[in-house]
Amino acid sequence: MGSVIDQLNSKQELMSKEIELVRRMAKTNWLMPPSWFTLDELKRLVAIEGETEGLSHLPPFIFEISNILVRAAKEDLVDGDQIKVLMQDLWDKREAKLRTSSLKLLSQHAHAHVRLDDVQPLEVAAIRPNISACKQIARLVRNAHNVQPD
Repeated sequence: MGSVIDQLNSKQELMSKEIELVRRMAKTNWLMPPSWFTLDELKRLVAIEGETEGLSHLPPFIFEISNILVRAAKEDLVDGDQIKVLMQDLWDKREAKLRTSSLKLLSQHAHAHVRLDDVQPLEVAAIRPNISACKQIARLVRNAHNVQPD
């Protein structure tokens, strides 16, 4: 038990050191936000996500990078609060689409193949429990149909 707590404490210490490093880099102008990390570009990405049926293409690691920048240097960012809200809107729209895709997968009893294009790594981690649940439910349904009455 002590080792798990020690691991968590060391991870928290590492995160706080990383955040402090990002803050220092921002103050010394070492930190250049990506080109997509502007209010106008994020508004455009949110609008595109709302208009498309599937998941739209996003810059790699957009959620991870924006989370680090907003947490570590929000006061140094122009429109930091609005950027945070737009990133949350983008996350919410995409999460709803992924959840809907999971429900569609559940309704398909015959096919268990899924292809998810343009999914970010953080979204994969977030949707993994849903996909595992879908696989378990599909297995239960398949087993229920295969049981022969005596």
